[in-house]
Amino acid sequence: MKFKRLKDPKTGAYLNYPYPAYTAIPFTPDTDEYPYPPEAIGMAYDGLYPSDKGNVVISKKLVKVMKRGFVAWLCWYLLDRFRHPQFSEPVQTVCFELRFPLLIRQQPRA
Repeated sequence: MKFKRLKDPKTGAYLNYPYPAYTAIPFTPDTDEYPYPPEAIGMAYDGLYPSDKGNVVISKKLVKVMKRGFVAWLCWYLLDRFRHPQFSEPVQTVCFELRFPLLIRQQPRA
């Protein structure tokens, strides 16, 4: 948040307080206005309601994790599906290059 709009205890007027100044101002939800107007939104990606910029950060991290999980699953599937030595060596090479050496296991020799 860029600021918090709170009632000045002395004058009763609403002012924009940046952090850490707003931590010293009391807020009463029953009588005071909502302290976060749209123009106060910066970047927040924690809590219940991330901002638009925060959603971008979250989505980039999720895409990275999902891509990695899909590639790991694909390596596992290909190694399991193509056990023949003709196929397993190229698949192992690709999986190793993609940094999934734990998925590469010794294939039983026929």
